[in-house]
Amino acid sequence: MNISDIYTDLQPLKTERLLLRKLREDDLDNFYAWASDPDVARYVTWDAHQSPDETREFIDSTRDQYKNGSLAPWAIVHEQDNIMIGLDGFCEWNIKHRRAELAYVLSKAYWNKGYMTEASRAIIDFGFQYMNLNRIEARCRIPNIGSARVMEKCGMRFEGILREVSYIKGHFRDLKIYAIVKRDWLAQREMESQ
Repeated sequence: MNISDIYTDLQPLKTERLLLRKLREDDLDNFYAWASDPDVARYVTWDAHQSPDETREFIDSTRDQYKNGSLAPWAIVHEQDNIMIGLDGFCEWNIKHRRAELAYVLSKAYWNKGYMTEASRAIIDFGFQYMNLNRIEARCRIPNIGSARVMEKCGMRFEGILREVSYIKGHFRDLKIYAIVKRDWLAQREMESQ
């Protein structure tokens, strides 16, 4: 299996309240509205967008990733409101070791409503079912309680703190690491089906 086998024709995913699909040009206004919010950008690796042009560059780059069959995120669309409210997907995929890293961001207007957990569960399911993964991990800055809670609600276990593992916004940062392995995911699914 190659990364391009999955990402050249990235399939949409449907959940109870969300549609996860490729990022589109017409997402620009909604995307910029939340990507320019300093609260949204506080714990991610990028700075709040300063102009719609910056958001457009991100969209164009992501769409090129789709065309090239590279790793790229799904856009999260709130179906009832019919707007793009975030991004979710894998930022790294080690095919040999059957491991991938999940990363996500969500509009502040949709925090604390379970949307990020709902989207991330769908992507975790996709990873284990279609990408031949054995392990999915995610990381967050220590003060980012909301992100840590999403990982826990997705069945990931806290594995420790990676000291000064990433250089983000001019500083070396400690990150918490969480992970779920396929056998735990299968056990979780079995329990949910009973």
